[in-house]
Amino acid sequence: KYLLGFVVSGKAGQRIDCYCDGSFSSWSDYAQAGWQNGTSDGTISDMACGDNIVVVGSYNSRDSWGSLDGGIYGYQGAFSGNDVTSFTSFGTLIDGRNLPHVCAPGAAVVSSSSSYYASAANLQPNALQAKYVESGRTNIWHQSLGTSMATPVVAGAIALWLEADPTLTIDDVKDIIATTAQVDADVLGTKGNPLQWGAGKFDAYAGLKEVIRRASTGLESVPERLNRL
Repeated sequence: KYLLGFVVSGKAGQRIDCYCDGSFSSWSDYAQAGWQNGTSDGTISDMACGDNIVVVGSYNSRDSWGSLDGGIYGYQGAFSGNDVTSFTSFGTLIDGRNLPHVCAPGAAVVSSSSSYYASAANLQPNALQAKYVESGRTNIWHQSLGTSMATPVVAGAIALWLEADPTLTIDDVKDIIATTAQVDADVLGTKGNPLQWGAGKFDAYAGLKEVIRRASTGLESVPERLNRL
């Protein structure tokens, strides 16, 4: 019947930051006058705070999917719409940098999965979204969610960009991401903190065209070079 509260006192201009694990606790005012709600601003992982890192957040891209058993499954509206995913972290660092740099699809994503994992986990047809057998090897696809799904989208695209221009630096990549990211109604109409989106929705194709445009010598057009790649 009791809740634990923190009362902070001090001089004007002083600041105190308090954190909780987010899994079993949260900061809430419980609609009580004189108390403050917590915020997700500042929850960005310390692993993502280095200068030479592209930091990727997640946005909702799929809330339901079909499975091999013929059924339709989903998260019952938990990740509907195209808004920033509730679990993705963001924040302003003490040096003034805002993270993440951009968001990519992360909830949920249907992607290739390890057949060894599927066997060990005894995944049934209702948990598998596709299967294809070729040359005696079973290839499977499985849905998952997390920034663990969003970051490979960006990493794979950057690898393609580097094929087009191996001289790209981390600063070049960040600038191209910021220049070509989509800022649509979902980004502009976010219900949370705009910092959550970074530059907006990652656009791999627009980024590749920008890489080629910057590296082009004028000997071939962007479409010609894209076709060659």
